[in-house]
Amino acid sequence: HEVCFASYYDFSDRVPLEYLDDTGEFFFVNTMELRQDPQSHHLIVDYAFVGLDRIHDPSFGAWTCKGGSTAGADCEPLDLGSCSDGICATEPQRTFGCLDYGPVIDGPGVSYDPIGGAQEAQSRSDLFPGVFGRVPVRGLLYWNSHAFNLTASDHEMNGRLNYTFADDRQYPSVGIFDLEAIFAPNAEPFTKKVECNDHVLPQGARLYSLSSHTHKRGELFWIDLADGTRVYENHLYSDPAEERFDPPLAFDSPNPTDRTLTYCARYNNGVAEDGSPPTPPPPRGVPSRHRARSARANPSLVRKVPSAARAPA
Repeated sequence: HEVCFASYYDFSDRVPLEYLDDTGEFFFVNTMELRQDPQSHHLIVDYAFVGLDRIHDPSFGAWTCKGGSTAGADCEPLDLGSCSDGICATEPQRTFGCLDYGPVIDGPGVSYDPIGGAQEAQSRSDLFPGVFGRVPVRGLLYWNSHAFNLTASDHEMNGRLNYTFADDRQYPSVGIFDLEAIFAPNAEPFTKKVECNDHVLPQGARLYSLSSHTHKRGELFWIDLADGTRVYENHLYSDPAEERFDPPLAFDSPNPTDRTLTYCARYNNGVAEDGSPPTPPPPRGVPSRHRARSARANPSLVRKVPSAARAPA
């Protein structure tokens, strides 16, 4: 299932001065590598815009030690040593994308910004030469973890997220994480349906990488340029391809239409390869109730994902 929980981090004693920006509040990176156990569907690490003066807001619930010799004890999240060899964090809550998690903040939009993670179990993201990203030195993290346990035994899910410092810093990285059509898929039983949406890049953008994300029914995903040129195609939802462009694709036209990417996905809700509907499956068991428990923040993650009585289809 999908959960969200919070923890505090502070890398101020780990970042050399040459990798800090002028404010001292951000450090420069050019590589992000995520390693998880294979049952992870996605892990997104979000930097929360919630002020630290609200870290004890009742919406977070109790802060307790996760893992280590003091597991289960109450802890102070701003004291990184309060859990000895464990980590101080909130209890995981069932959420979708951490959208309704934590205290409400003023202003439009969500209360966080993704700074790491991947929508697959293993991922390495190398920025194009000369491109760099910025990560806050300290702050509150929201961990959005989505995992499946299709076995008959409880197990822990481990995750590790590592950054590499950036020496070559010419162009700031701007990510594309378009969720505008996330709820559009709605194929009727035993049918296929294509859903498309547009994304307009800013003038002067240089595009060097594309990937995709769908779920089990997503059998094909593609992205086309305004002139119809196909620049991305993926057939495997569980291990989406990453397409890199060297040199990067340039989008300098003053006309937004020329800078528009059209992305589409074809969803197959039960149509067999020969076009016929499949034989109805036997009745499914009811998944058992289970809890997720988290630990480590290097940043890293350990969750316990109990088994189901029978794996959902």
